[in-house]
Amino acid sequence: MNIVFSSDDNYAPYLCVAILSLLKTNQSPNIKFSILDLGISSESKIFIENIVEQYDHKIIFIPIAKNDFVNLPQTVNYISIATYARFLIAKYLSKEEKALYLDIDIIVNQDLQALYNTDLGDNYIGACIDPFIEIGMPEYKKYLGLNSDNYYFNAGVLLINIKKWKTINVLEEAILWFENHREIKYQDQCILNGLFKDKVLYLNTRYNFTRNSRNRIKESIKKKIPLPKVEQTQMPVAIYHYVGGRKAWHSKSVDLKSRKFMAYFNSLENKPASWNKKIEHISIYKKLVRIMKELVYKYRYNIY
Repeated sequence: MNIVFSSDDNYAPYLCVAILSLLKTNQSPNIKFSILDLGISSESKIFIENIVEQYDHKIIFIPIAKNDFVNLPQTVNYISIATYARFLIAKYLSKEEKALYLDIDIIVNQDLQALYNTDLGDNYIGACIDPFIEIGMPEYKKYLGLNSDNYYFNAGVLLINIKKWKTINVLEEAILWFENHREIKYQDQCILNGLFKDKVLYLNTRYNFTRNSRNRIKESIKKKIPLPKVEQTQMPVAIYHYVGGRKAWHSKSVDLKSRKFMAYFNSLENKPASWNKKIEHISIYKKLVRIMKELVYKYRYNIY
């Protein structure tokens, strides 16, 4: 499996947790991590390399110049410009046919081999619907050029058809598309939706499960109205994605599996001292709230 992340040094601790969660839950004998590196420190890179090598897998760091993205916007303060680096995946993984791109603010909960083996056909990407935009912002969806046949997808988990990406220059196409859509809200995610609206295979939301997906299930059960197939989640969840400004490492987060994130982080021995400053203190009360949330959603709503 070719796994791709994009990170700067500020996000290095969360990158390490995401990688560790994947290593702990996947049995594939050959996992290669490619990290699109926008300034990760040597100390952080050495530590992450050692973690991956303990599991007998491979990792490379690919230097990326931030100047490549000066013509693209940063519209959300909690979304790093590092996310634009994925536009260059076909350039740096040109010998591969496929790659699985993952945002850093995730933890992997199940084996991903079945996801990776998905046949994309002639589609450029595989992705999961994002109900926050799809359901809650229909006019904005139209502004992006999406119609009733297109679902707005979340770009935090992308199965990428590199063979198809190599037929176009994604970065140049992104800049051109942005010139005509300057009022975008979620930077590269909106650009990818605009570029690939008719070239996406929609995946089961178990592979990119957000609090918005969780809330849709809860609402569906309460109102006794089934969700459309594209929103239905096959349990157990394979990838939990902490969307929005409140992440699992923030004290106020009550996202499902926030406890799991902290458990992975705390299990990292001899990690760089600076990493501890990037994790907020979680009170005993908040820990109890997180436990109760998980129990309620598991036994009342069958979300786990």
